[in-house]
Amino acid sequence: MPQEPPADACQAEARADWVGRLRSELPPMDPRESWRVYETGDALTEDYSAWRLNIEIAPDSQRVVRLWCG
Repeated sequence: MPQEPPADACQAEARADWVGRLRSELPPMDPRESWRVYETGDALTEDYSAWRLNIEIAPDSQRVVRLWCG
């Protein structure tokens, strides 16, 4: 039976201090990770990956407004 990923598999909680930062201030993505950076209102695919960090950016300010796994 496949093992369930941990609740915060993408480490969104550990990166909570990114909220409010400018998009240009985000560190480079580690090649072992999966990120999806998008602007509020963008269409997103419905594929789910507990390991992927989703980074929502406000289009007007280019600041991070939300981090979530999925």
